[in-house]
Amino acid sequence: MSLTISPKPLSTEEPISPDDALISALPAEMKMYIFDYLDIKDVLQMSRSSRSFYNLAKDNLFWKQKAIQIGIPDKDVVDTTHSSIRKLFAEILAFAKRLPSSSSVSDVITIESLKNNLSKINKKKCSDFMTVWEKIIEQLKLSSTDLCITEETKAIENPDILEEMFSEWIEAKKNSINSLTYLSLANLNLSFLPTFIGKLGKLEGLDLNNNQLSSLPESFGKLSKLEWLYLNNNQLSSLPTHIGDLGKLKEVYLRNNEFSALPESIIGKLNSSCHIIHDMTNPRRSLKPVIATAVISFVAASILGLFRTGIIFKNNL
Repeated sequence: MSLTISPKPLSTEEPISPDDALISALPAEMKMYIFDYLDIKDVLQMSRSSRSFYNLAKDNLFWKQKAIQIGIPDKDVVDTTHSSIRKLFAEILAFAKRLPSSSSVSDVITIESLKNNLSKINKKKCSDFMTVWEKIIEQLKLSSTDLCITEETKAIENPDILEEMFSEWIEAKKNSINSLTYLSLANLNLSFLPTFIGKLGKLEGLDLNNNQLSSLPESFGKLSKLEWLYLNNNQLSSLPTHIGDLGKLKEVYLRNNEFSALPESIIGKLNSSCHIIHDMTNPRRSLKPVIATAVISFVAASILGLFRTGIIFKNNL
C-alpha cells in the first residue's frame, strides 16, 4: 500500500541517554514485551531514552504487527522494513490531512488515529472509484440493465474489493468499453483513481482537470492510444514512469500542480511531437527546465501567434 506523498518517516532519533544498569539487565524479550503494550507515539519517545530501546524500535516484525493492527492487509507488509512502515504511517497522516474532513485530523500518531485516518482514506478511495465507474457508465450511455451498480456495491468500504469488481465489470463490458475514446472526469474532487483505468485501452482523450489528485496509477502506461491528457489544477508532484511509453501522446496539460521539475527520465521517452503545457507564473509551483528552452519556446509561440497563457516545452529541445 503506497500513497505516494513521500513525507519524512516517523523519527526514531538517536537516544539522548545511554542505557542504565537496570535497562541493560533486562532480556531483549522482556523489553519487546514492554514495547508490545505501548502505543506508537510512546514507542517513538522510548526509543530516545536508551540505546536498547532505540535498537528495538527498529525491529521489522514489531512494525509489521503495528501495521496489521491498524488495518493494513498482511500482503502489503510481508517484505517491508521498519523504516518503510514508519514512512507509510507518515503518509497516512499526510494524506488524511488533504481530505475534506482534514480539520479533525490529529498530528499525534497513535494506533487509534491511524485506524481512523486509514478508514477515511479507504472511504474516499471507494467514493472516488464509484464516481469514476458511474461517469464511465454515463458517458457510454449504457442502458439501465447494464448499470450493474447495486446499493450493496455502493456501500463497500474496501477499495481492493471495489477495484476487483470494477475490473471484472470492464472485462464483461469490453465491447462497450472499446467504444469509449474520450472520458471526462473533470471537476469531481477526485483524490484517487482506480488502477484499472488502465484497462480503458481505446481512450484517446482523458480530462482530469480540477481535481485533488496527488498521484496517478502506473497503469496509465497501458493507455497506448492516449493523445490528450488534461491534468490542470491538481496536486501532482510526479508522473507515472510508464507515461513516457505512450507513443501517441500529443499534449499533456500540467498547469497549476506541485511539480518541482519535469522528470527527464519520462520526458525524454515521449515522442518528439508531444507538448507538455504547464504554468510558470506560480512561484510556489515553479518548474526548473533549462532557461534557454523556456525563452526559445516563448519567442517561437509568440511569433506564430500561438501563445496560450502558458509555456509549451517540446521534449526534444
